Amino acid sequence: MTLRALDEWLYVGAGREAAQAAASLQAEAVVFDVLRACATLTTLLASPVQTPVWISDSVEACRQVRTRFWPDALLGGERDSRPIPGFDFGNSPVEVLRRAAEWTGRRVLLTTTGGTRTLVAGPRGHTWVGSLTNLTAVIERVRAWHRTGRRVLLVAVGGRLDDDPRANEDLYVVLYVLWHVWPAAVRAWSPDLAARWERHQGEPDWPGVLQATPHGRELIDLGLGEDVTWIGASVSLYPWVPVVGTDDPPDPHLAPVLRLQDDVPPA
Repeated sequence: MTLRALDEWLYVGAGREAAQAAASLQAEAVVFDVLRACATLTTLLASPVQTPVWISDSVEACRQVRTRFWPDALLGGERDSRPIPGFDFGNSPVEVLRRAAEWTGRRVLLTTTGGTRTLVAGPRGHTWVGSLTNLTAVIERVRAWHRTGRRVLLVAVGGRLDDDPRANEDLYVVLYVLWHVWPAAVRAWSPDLAARWERHQGEPDWPGVLQATPHGRELIDLGLGEDVTWIGASVSLYPWVPVVGTDDPPDPHLAPVLRLQDDVPPA
């Protein structure tokens, strides 16, 4: 199952197909790839690189666009969590933070195994980047949409909807957002998780949550634990929710991601 309706206005989905469904639902899709694409994207947008940041579902499209159109562009990303040969950087917010000063004004293309592929699949202008790094801004925006009768689709990039959320960081964060919008839906979905959040009113132990998931452990085993730790420690660092824009790309496999100039939740 890739999509579940919670009421007439609120949906939860998993993967690329769910993001594609946002168009037919006429919904705002918020895509969560917690480890690590959405954290890398938000960090790039907070850096001095040229905006928008371009995302792609294709390694070859990134290479072709640099060769044919943007020879000075930086290529970043991963496949199966590993850096892509010939690219300038990996899918790593920590690497972006360390190197961003070198990249001032440079155009960036990012492609990842799941996150950018799912973001590109959603409707342009209505697909948003959700991460721990902008968690409060996401909650405020989703709450405002739901309150005003706007359809919202929360998309977990990894896994399936019937996963144990404690083993799927994307679904865990989706449910945490949902907890702040409609707690009864979380009580029905995952009573144990809802009971835990009711007992502990503060934030979850986000570094511990991420380190305990299979993907978190995989990244640690690959020597990428610094990203896992940083993301868990950088909750709500950025006060905005990037959107996949409508500018025409030089290749259909690309899409622009940008911060809105007036990033205030709709009234």
